[in-house]
Amino acid sequence: MREVITLDFMIFIYLFEVNARYIDAVEDIFASVEQGTMNAVTSVISVIEALSTQNIPRIGGFVNILRDFSMN
Repeated sequence: MREVITLDFMIFIYLFEVNARYIDAVEDIFASVEQGTMNAVTSVISVIEALSTQNIPRIGGFVNILRDFSMN
């Protein structure tokens, strides 16, 4: 069985902002999910927080990222 992790809203912000402190770990997590070696879940609340008006300038291509992420 693959490991399942829960993604909090902040991981998406670290990704959008390319946060220097966390980006390597964040990219590793998303790569593992994309490769199928790890499963990840998040709540609808995390998606709403990430898509809130105050975060829109940060998200750039987030809609595509979310679409691709949810398709796997």
